[in-house]
Amino acid sequence: MTPKQTFFSQFRFGILSGLSLLLLAGISGCYALANVFSSAMLSYKHGFRYFFVLPIVFAILHFSYGLGSIRGLLTLREWIVKNGHIFYDKLK
Repeated sequence: MTPKQTFFSQFRFGILSGLSLLLLAGISGCYALANVFSSAMLSYKHGFRYFFVLPIVFAILHFSYGLGSIRGLLTLREWIVKNGHIFYDKLK
């Protein structure tokens, strides 16, 4: 078995281990609790018709914001290579 294969097999089993699943469940539970609590507070203030829609809206906003941040981090180097001269010229 090559080192690369060893790493990926350990990574795969590490992700599916009991501790990581417990951690994921804890984080997801805390997020769901905060999401429902925030939805209840806003629904109390603006009308309870929004209570069932707000958790979905919050989850979509957080997911899309996170994906955009990851994409930005992954393409940052390319952007700096392409547009880095703008900042360099301002320093002169």
